[in-house]
Amino acid sequence: MLDECGNVVGHASATEAVFCDDVEPSATNHQMTLRIATVARDVLALIDPIAPPPAKDAPVPPSK
Repeated sequence: MLDECGNVVGHASATEAVFCDDVEPSATNHQMTLRIATVARDVLALIDPIAPPPAKDAPVPPSK
């Protein structure tokens, strides 16, 4: 899920279609689609952070 600036703000984890007629659902009686989402902050908490690349003027660590 993106905000108006293109930033990732969430992850759609499920969708469900809602129909006027539950007995015979079809494209002609589709009312809406529900989207269940998780905010990006919670997704990021589940993964290991990626270290940023070293700055161009940062000293190079000695090799072993």
